[in-house]
Amino acid sequence: QLTGNEANLANYWNFNEGLLSVAYDKTGNNTGNLQNMEPTLDWKLKNFADPCQLTPPNTACESVLEFDGTNEFITTSASISAAAGTWEAWIEKDNWNAHNDDRLFANGINFGSNNSFYISLHPSAGLHFRYGGNGQGGNSYIANTITKSLTAMSWHHIAATWKYNGSYTTLNIYLDGHLLGTSYAYLLLPDFPVSYLGGDPLNVKFG
Repeated sequence: QLTGNEANLANYWNFNEGLLSVAYDKTGNNTGNLQNMEPTLDWKLKNFADPCQLTPPNTACESVLEFDGTNEFITTSASISAAAGTWEAWIEKDNWNAHNDDRLFANGINFGSNNSFYISLHPSAGLHFRYGGNGQGGNSYIANTITKSLTAMSWHHIAATWKYNGSYTTLNIYLDGHLLGTSYAYLLLPDFPVSYLGGDPLNVKFG
């Protein structure tokens, strides 16, 4: 595990709080606020024992958050640098074939509008990283369907990177450390002042 003190680490939510209505950023930068979640039910031990009973806040809890796919998500004031960054998470799904374009990390703007930026599990494309709205000049996305065939109730490390070089933005997606694909967006999006985990107010929630 990271400690939160690593160089160039912008944010780190390890979801080890247990029973709280917030998710602490271990870098100390941006606490996440749980939306429509029930702290006594949605915090689980990492093996999904029900529920995490340790007295909060408790860094030894080794808990996880369970999202219902309906209305639960996390809001943060963590800004997204559209010029360069890496996002990564450990994720488990009861049914990996059930992709509904559920958001994993997003700025809250859907694909039909300019400046859309999100990582999702798309029903036909699989693991999906969009950079720019689909009508925005130079927009792109990268996707791979391998996530739809993963074993039910299995944990996997998912990551995405983006970097602008002055001419275009290179997009990469990874599964368990393996590069799944690369694409290029011929634009630079503006930075975003907020970000969402596990869904956002207007789009599909993870579950």
